Amino acid sequence: MKRILKLILLLVVVAAWSCEENPSVSPIETGTVIDSEGNEYGTVKIGDQWWMAENLRTQKFRNGDIVRFIVASDSATWATAQSPLCCKYEDVSQTPGLLYNALCISDPRGIAPPGWHVATDEDWKKLEQTIGMTAA
Repeated sequence: MKRILKLILLLVVVAAWSCEENPSVSPIETGTVIDSEGNEYGTVKIGDQWWMAENLRTQKFRNGDIVRFIVASDSATWATAQSPLCCKYEDVSQTPGLLYNALCISDPRGIAPPGWHVATDEDWKKLEQTIGMTAA
């Protein structure tokens, strides 16, 4: 009987300890950002980096120039494009946002909202390390 009581007491102590706030965990910071077209996106701070919490869906560069839109099934145009392009995902209801080709991403007019940039490999690596992944 004493063993059972000790076990119950131990479980209560462990449960109480695991429910305490962890002072080393920072509160989640969120915000918003607006692109050149006027679309508003939720943002979240992870470590010391700010990330958009939604897929980009603008059809305009920062300077107001239009990004040419094509139909997703037009893979021939996408594959041979000599200019910036965007298209909708095949199933928009599942993943809202647009796809952008490499020419659009690297265009000096900038597709990301003012003050933002498309995440680089270094940005992704830093995020991965922040959430506990090991460096590859």
